[in-house]
Amino acid sequence: MKVEDSQKILSTTLGPKQTETQQGLAEQRPAGGREDSASSVPARVELSEQSKGAQKAADVARKTPEVRWEKVAALKEKVAAGEYQVDPQDVADKIVKHLLSELIR
Repeated sequence: MKVEDSQKILSTTLGPKQTETQQGLAEQRPAGGREDSASSVPARVELSEQSKGAQKAADVARKTPEVRWEKVAALKEKVAAGEYQVDPQDVADKIVKHLLSELIR
């Protein structure tokens, strides 16, 4: 992969903001594109705000339980007591919306 290609990938992945360290590293590399490990400069990467937001959302999703047991227990109680009512029109609307969204994709 050429240096220009990797620069392009970084700018589209991390956003247009590039630190001076990243620019300096590209200029310091020898013509072969490899660095000697003894003279390596530690790389510094700065994430875009969009990337930081995506990472935060992923962290929240990992911490959220897959099953909300409190809600399940409350619904079970309502069903057992005969208090759980479903509006058929609501169910039909949601099915249609879901199917339409699948067709659009």
